[in-house]
Amino acid sequence: MPKQTFFNLPKEKRDRIIAAAKEVFSKNSYEEASINQIVKLARIPRGSFYQYFEDKDDLYGYLSSQMFLRMIDAARQKLPECDYDPFKLSEQILPSWLEELFTGEDSSFYYRRLEMFHRRQMPHLKRQVLDNRLLDNCLSDEEMAKITAKVKLGDASDFDFMVQCISMAFYNSIRAGFINYEATGDANLDELKTELLRNLHYLEVGFEK
Repeated sequence: MPKQTFFNLPKEKRDRIIAAAKEVFSKNSYEEASINQIVKLARIPRGSFYQYFEDKDDLYGYLSSQMFLRMIDAARQKLPECDYDPFKLSEQILPSWLEELFTGEDSSFYYRRLEMFHRRQMPHLKRQVLDNRLLDNCLSDEEMAKITAKVKLGDASDFDFMVQCISMAFYNSIRAGFINYEATGDANLDELKTELLRNLHYLEVGFEK
């Protein structure tokens, strides 16, 4: 996480640093992206960078988590509309997330991140723990209780398993899209969405006709 000095900055300066980091990480692999490139684009001294972040890994982790939280917040807004049904929610939001990942304004950043996943070249594991902690805090106790009641789950372990299964269906679609894009330059979104919805349906109702 950034140091408090970063959050004390004027919003314009914070936004400028984040925009610079996003551009650098979008145009370069994680290994090739440098602090020098970021501070030059953000128009800040290199020494100031270390007043705001521990290192490049810290900044990358924060940037990734903020994008993740923005998507989660949008999903949470739809929970009441979906009557707290996790499968109905997934069918509404996950296809749109696929679109954002492959064609949205931050698609270049996501592509670089997917590239690292695919090649198992992610930044240090200590930063990935941050994402897991964020997941634990995505839903309130009340929201989790309503979801649990809606699909008649037994306990917290059932809830975690359901989330893992839905996540795996989504990650498999992302991986297939990345492989398509690497091979042909086209993720083939229509096919990805169809397969994702089919897998979500299987998770919800099983294989019975």
